[in-house]
Amino acid sequence: MNNFSDDLYLFDEKKIKKAIRRGKMKTFIITIFVSLVVFVILNIANLAISSHFSQKAFKQWDAYVRLSTPNGYISETVDSRGLLGGISNYEISKDFKIKSVTIEQKQYSFGLIPSVLISRSSGGNVGITGEDWQFSYKENGWREMLFFHPNVPYKQYKDDEQLISSMQGDKVYEVALSFGQSYKPYELFMQLPEMT
Repeated sequence: MNNFSDDLYLFDEKKIKKAIRRGKMKTFIITIFVSLVVFVILNIANLAISSHFSQKAFKQWDAYVRLSTPNGYISETVDSRGLLGGISNYEISKDFKIKSVTIEQKQYSFGLIPSVLISRSSGGNVGITGEDWQFSYKENGWREMLFFHPNVPYKQYKDDEQLISSMQGDKVYEVALSFGQSYKPYELFMQLPEMT
């Protein structure tokens, strides 16, 4: 029994408290360090994944714009990144050889977990009755051009030939041409007048 009571006096209460405090501090520092390392690694991975999908989506939308908009291209994009994806706001511009003009602003989502896009707009087509030509307008007020498919019969065709002949040479015009039949590209370029 005497040996047991001597062992109790060997424990110093202050040393034990100091050792416990050091252990807690060491555990706290290791936890903070590991958390920071994991946070940095996850952010780098999120940035890499978001950048990959952003670039992939940009290439797809740029190809679409170049295909669907004559002389059009994406002139500016601004990405908002989230968790494994995000939203990109972009501007579509047209090259008029003299200068480029921004004609639309749009957005698309990208990523493994793409953000949800909610869009509200008003306006639409202009026309009084069903007999009038209805025109669609872009956000900036530019009128969208009308095209007629050569294999589809229409009751009436829009013919602005007089407008084309009255165009002045000191202004920039955008003209859409629809043809009454199908042409191969080399046949078409031989028939078009020389334009600037």
